[in-house]
Amino acid sequence: MKYDEQILLKGAQEFNREADMIVVICALRYGFFGLLFGAIGTIAIARTWVTNMDSLTLYTSIAVVGGIGVACGIVRGRKLAFKLRLEAQRLLALVQIAQNTNRKDIPVAEVV
Repeated sequence: MKYDEQILLKGAQEFNREADMIVVICALRYGFFGLLFGAIGTIAIARTWVTNMDSLTLYTSIAVVGGIGVACGIVRGRKLAFKLRLEAQRLLALVQIAQNTNRKDIPVAEVV
């Protein structure tokens, strides 16, 4: 098997593309589950303990929990994006090392 730096470059590009989208994906995913669990929890609380909860309070509670979910998703997405970008930089560093070690214009010191 022969070394091919294009594979590393494509991998680095793929990691960067994933890093660009991961924040949005995590925010949407966490926001969806926040809304879902907020709705289930708020409705359960409204039916169990509060008998006269109006719809504005109900929707506000669901929206707050959904907003907390989105915020948590953004934080998680940024952490994952950083890891992906770091891995892309590692691949690019490997390519740069390979290019520097294969240069023909650098004089090689003779061993005496």
